[in-house]
Amino acid sequence: MSMDIKSIFGQNVRKYRKAFGYTQMQFAEIIEVDQKHISFIESGNSFPSPNLISKIAENFNIKPKDLFDYDEPVNITELKNNINKMLENIDYEDVLKVHNYISILTLKKD
Repeated sequence: MSMDIKSIFGQNVRKYRKAFGYTQMQFAEIIEVDQKHISFIESGNSFPSPNLISKIAENFNIKPKDLFDYDEPVNITELKNNINKMLENIDYEDVLKVHNYISILTLKKD
């Protein structure tokens, strides 16, 4: 299963933003865009201009190509481990959403 480039880019922006400890609002102020634009980028619903890609990479002190890197998990164990790691970094409401979604998926199998 491969991901589209906008989703990969958005996930990488989110990963770096969180690693730097920025909220979406803080990061939006730093790179001089609206917070909603950051939200749209991170969700894969929007893609930034080349200038904004450069600005994002510069602020994270990385190369622009690093924002496009994607290592697809190899097996189900790695996938589950990645999910667990991601869950550690989200708040209660988001964990609840994930829980509800997984509950729906397990109902489909019955």
